[in-house]
Amino acid sequence: MNKICKSCRSINADDAVFCTTCGAMPLDEPFPSSENNPSQELSYSPESWRQPPPIIPPRLTNAPSSYHPNVTSQPQPVNVVIVNHGKSRSTAALLAFFLGSLGIHRFYLGHTGIGITQLLLLLGGFLTCGITSIAAGIWAFIDFILILTGSIRDSDGNSLT
Repeated sequence: MNKICKSCRSINADDAVFCTTCGAMPLDEPFPSSENNPSQELSYSPESWRQPPPIIPPRLTNAPSSYHPNVTSQPQPVNVVIVNHGKSRSTAALLAFFLGSLGIHRFYLGHTGIGITQLLLLLGGFLTCGITSIAAGIWAFIDFILILTGSIRDSDGNSLT
């Protein structure tokens, strides 16, 4: 069964997705024909239901005159741009100030190796009577200052926002 275009009221093939005349989509209900129901004869002609064509939307006015969409092609992939808003400088600075000796700010920035090292330094303070814990605290304070000045980047190399 053929389909009727809602925009220009032209008759299109039954498997058409776009109108071959105006390029509109989607097509309306199938056009009744006597071949599907031979006992029923068409009671009207196509000229009796034809209405004046509507105004073509602005997106179709720049289409070339030879525009006929390929209705048999597969949908084309869409390019998606992912915007990375990055890591927050204030969050990293607060983590470095309050939990810096644990290396939490480094885990937040994606530097897991450095975060594990700072955590081990803090825990090593039990064996060294707190000497490595003091070193971890000094390291965290230096990281705090570097984060505030914007010298430290996240693991992808992006600056903190």
